[in-house]
Amino acid sequence: MTDGRRNGGPRLRGSAEQGQSDFVWSVIGAISQVTSLPITTAVTCSLQRLHPVIVAHAAATSALLTHGRFRLGVGTGEALNEHITGGTWPSADERLEMLEEAALLMRELLTGQQVTRKGKYYAVETARLYSVPHEPPPIYMSGFGEKAISVAGRIGDGYMTVQPSAEFVRAFREAGGAGKPAQGGLKVCWGPDADAARKTMQPRHGLPCAKCRGSGVYIGQVGQDQEGFFEFYAREVLPRLRSEG
Repeated sequence: MTDGRRNGGPRLRGSAEQGQSDFVWSVIGAISQVTSLPITTAVTCSLQRLHPVIVAHAAATSALLTHGRFRLGVGTGEALNEHITGGTWPSADERLEMLEEAALLMRELLTGQQVTRKGKYYAVETARLYSVPHEPPPIYMSGFGEKAISVAGRIGDGYMTVQPSAEFVRAFREAGGAGKPAQGGLKVCWGPDADAARKTMQPRHGLPCAKCRGSGVYIGQVGQDQEGFFEFYAREVLPRLRSEG
C-alpha cells in the first residue's frame, strides 16, 4: 500500500523493493477479465483505513466480476499500512474485536438486505448493496495467535496463514473450523543471481512450500522481475507439481 515512510522519515524495512502499490480492488477487476483462477485477498484489513461497509461493497462487486470465484480474506492489519490516515493504532485485542464485528457486519451486508446497526466500533445507517452475487463470497480469516485463530475457527468460512504451522491449522479445526478450507501465502524471490535475490528478499522470510499445510498455497514474487519469475515457475515448478499429483 505505502512505501512505509512516516512523516517524511526513513522507509520501513524492505517496503520499497517491489516498487508498486496498485489499489487491490482495481487490480482484481482487471484480473477477473483475463483468468478463470480463484482470487482471494490475502488479506485485507477492514478496520480503520477501509471501513467494513466499503470492503463489503468491493467484495460484492469482485464476486460478481469473477462469477463466484472470489474469496474475501480479512485480518487485523499491520501499522505499516494502516498508520497512513493518522489515527491511533489499537491494541491487538481491540483489533481482534473490531475484526469480529466487521466480519459479521460485512456478512450481513453481502446478503443484499438493508442494514442498520450500531455496534461497539461501527455504526451503519440504512446501508444496502444492490449488486450482490447469488451466493455471498466466503470470508477467510487470518490468525497467528491463540485468540485470533479461535475467532477464525468460530466465525470464519476459512483460515489463512503465512506460516507453515500444522499446529495453527489444528487449532483452527478444533476452534470450529473442521471441514473448512485453510490457505497459506508464501513470499519468494526469483532471480538469475541467487545472492541478489536473497538480498532483495531480506528481511522478508521465505518459507519452504512443502511445509505449508492447507487446501491452497498462494505464491507471490518479491522484486521487479515478475516476467522472469512466471517463466521460471511455468518451466520448472509447475511440471514438478503436476508430476507429484
